[in-house]
Amino acid sequence: MTKILERLTDENILEIVCKIEKGLKGFEYLHLCSKIHREIKAQNILFTNNGHSKLAAFDVAGQLTV
Repeated sequence: MTKILERLTDENILEIVCKIEKGLKGFEYLHLCSKIHREIKAQNILFTNNGHSKLAAFDVAGQLTV
């Protein structure tokens, strides 16, 4: 793990942060639609080959009541 971290450049780190931010915006959208995911973790933010983020593991998602 340390060797991987040593090879990261500022550009790589910025790219990773931007991709994670896109995934988190997906969770924010769900919340705005009164839905909760219930299992937010790194393994449930997937990325396509062209860099788009996808949310996974909706088997435990729920609907908020107003």
